[in-house]
Amino acid sequence: MSVTKILVGIDGTGAMSDAAYDAEMANSFVNRLAWKAGDNYGYWRGPIIPGGGLARAISQAFHFIEQKVKSTRGLKSVLLTGYSRGATGVVVLASKLQNIDIQVDALLLFDCVDMHLFFDAETIPKNVKNALHLTRQAESGSRSMWGNDALWYYPKHTKLERWSYLCTHGAMGGVPSSPSGDETASDFVTETIGHTNVSYADDARISAVIWADIQSFCLQHGFI
Repeated sequence: MSVTKILVGIDGTGAMSDAAYDAEMANSFVNRLAWKAGDNYGYWRGPIIPGGGLARAISQAFHFIEQKVKSTRGLKSVLLTGYSRGATGVVVLASKLQNIDIQVDALLLFDCVDMHLFFDAETIPKNVKNALHLTRQAESGSRSMWGNDALWYYPKHTKLERWSYLCTHGAMGGVPSSPSGDETASDFVTETIGHTNVSYADDARISAVIWADIQSFCLQHGFI
């Protein structure tokens, strides 16, 4: 019997303008996975920099999945992916789905951060069967003030893998920064709070490695 795939993604924090956001996140991993033609795919932009807009994305994604599950006959596979605060959002979304007895077959998180005042994504809920959480290494010096969420889970219910990479937070989501002004590819990536310990060239290279590394998980669980 065929399985109907329902795939939802919430992307990371970005510009207030939708046009600027779309340009900024055009190559993000979540965009590549979830922004597809088809009635069962749903992509939501992430919040603006202060965090606003995430609640709306979670609510809309929840009702999207609920409607799809109810209207689809046969076997369903619910897949969630998110980046940065959008990853926080899909963990919260999974918890909301647990409340109505909807199972999440696979959860793919790109550097889920503990950076939202109102949403708690500390623990992956029990209704998630499989999860992969990719995080930046502290040695990268990227967003050193930002801790990670979704580090706790229930081993009896969820199979969790965690992989870490020496790159910036942007590279973790598929959107590494490019040199600007007098900078060169060999310079360390500059973020709003200072320099990181990763060059622009290495950051782009590791971001490509991450995309290659997740292909087996994505293929196994139906993201691609």
